[in-house]
Amino acid sequence: MDHASLLYPRDIRRYHAEAALLGATHVSRQLPRNKLPDSLIACDGSMMPAQGTADSVRSVTFAVTTSVGSLTGSLDNYANGATILHGELYGMIVSALLARSGNIQDGTIHSDHLNAIRVINSSLLAPLLPHTWSALPARSLYRWLHSLILSSPKPPTLIHIKAHTDSSSCPARANALVDAIAHDSHSQIIRPYPVPLATFELDDFALYSPSLKFIESDPTFLPGRTLALPLYDLHAPPNYPYVRMPYAYSALVQLYARSRQLDTASVHFTRMGGISPCCQFGCDNLETPHHLFAQCRRFAQTRNKSSKELVDTTSMLLLEAKTTIQTTDVYLHSAWRLFVDDASVWPLHETHYYLGTVPAIQPPDPVTTVLATKIAHVWHTASIRLAGQIWGIYKRATKPTVGKVERVFDLPRHLKHLQ
Repeated sequence: MDHASLLYPRDIRRYHAEAALLGATHVSRQLPRNKLPDSLIACDGSMMPAQGTADSVRSVTFAVTTSVGSLTGSLDNYANGATILHGELYGMIVSALLARSGNIQDGTIHSDHLNAIRVINSSLLAPLLPHTWSALPARSLYRWLHSLILSSPKPPTLIHIKAHTDSSSCPARANALVDAIAHDSHSQIIRPYPVPLATFELDDFALYSPSLKFIESDPTFLPGRTLALPLYDLHAPPNYPYVRMPYAYSALVQLYARSRQLDTASVHFTRMGGISPCCQFGCDNLETPHHLFAQCRRFAQTRNKSSKELVDTTSMLLLEAKTTIQTTDVYLHSAWRLFVDDASVWPLHETHYYLGTVPAIQPPDPVTTVLATKIAHVWHTASIRLAGQIWGIYKRATKPTVGKVERVFDLPRHLKHLQ
């Protein structure tokens, strides 16, 4: 990034960024739309995580298709500060930009990122309070997208579309198209167009790092130090929970846990105040994500049940592979202690299963790569499912109205038994 460009006024920087994006769409190849309606706009983001080595960089891309232009872009300028959220939001930004410049009638932007759509649609109905904007990760992109939609003479409508379904509807086919294009762009010899940084929508003061660029999340969260990825198992995670599940709730909980966005009592107290930071289930501890997922008595039975199921599944894999007794004991001990703090299993003495990591196992006897990969995938899937289950129970227990629709009419007397 040219740091001298920060000397220009914000409106000038925004003008050049939007002009560069529109120029890129004019020279980018038009994606095949297969008789999709002109009003339909589809976008999707994709991320390939870093491999865990010190010099590896994650790859975040997105793809957009409209009747007036298409674009496949990369977040390379954001370096390791880019997440899948950045890719999804940038796809919506380019979609809104093309809808405005192309004067698309009754445009509908279809995206599978439900949370981003809810945030923007809520902000369009009623202005968000300043503390709400300031707590959002990638808030510069949120602000840019919000501004684009408000400034459009014919604002497009943001609509959520479930991903990876068998539906043959036009929005589903369009989502499958941009999803495939964004995913395939990671392996291209020539990288997709690197989109510009949205410096014109940053806070007045922002932290900067050469490896993370402008930091718009909790600055106390340092993934390299907190996770120390080389200490953990380096097998690539299974694809299914991230690219095939329609809802991906477990993956979403993991994302918010990694970015310290889970709304626990301690996080709420730190940012907003007004409540006690202690565990709401009576434990004499701060209600941190680690406490909830690894220590809270309320979820001990849930953790034990998942541990037993994981031991059974791991035991079957080891039995089929005919491993030695010593190797079997090592794996089964680690499986049983995967969801609790144990210095003999976890390299930093604390379990981080809810962050999507599993410990690296050094068996006394060599095992095949296939077996090691299968066990890593089973443990990873069980970990994020347990985290999603615990978080769901927690939200229902602390906020009983979440997910419930308020009845707007009373049933007749003869139907009261249905209530």
